[in-house]
Amino acid sequence: MTKEIPIANWPNGGYGKVVQVHVDDKPYLRFRPDHSSNCFHGSILKDFLEELKLPYKTTRDIDRGFPDPNGERYSVAGMGWYHVDQTNKRHIEFEGSSAAYDLGIDKKHLDDIVRLCPEFDLKYGEENDSKNILVI
Repeated sequence: MTKEIPIANWPNGGYGKVVQVHVDDKPYLRFRPDHSSNCFHGSILKDFLEELKLPYKTTRDIDRGFPDPNGERYSVAGMGWYHVDQTNKRHIEFEGSSAAYDLGIDKKHLDDIVRLCPEFDLKYGEENDSKNILVI
């Protein structure tokens, strides 16, 4: 059984990378500021899986021996970038993708987060805009 951990490690500001992952069918968001060491999507995923003591296989196609995007108890839904609005820190924008994993931000996963955290409000960007904004 997965130990009780927060659904997200919400950022306080700035920008960086985000990983969207399901563990035992429960959605999680993991953020890492761009200025921190090991700011790679694979590092974020690896650290999260190791925190949960979940086994994973690595793939040769991804640098640095990072975890496969899918394992026995987890699956990566999306990866990309986040940016916290400096004028309204309750707004987090999601966009982009991971070049190493060839995955972008998954809107359904963000919807799943909002369902578990009804105090949050998810706003999508314009129809042709790749940004998604999560209001926390």
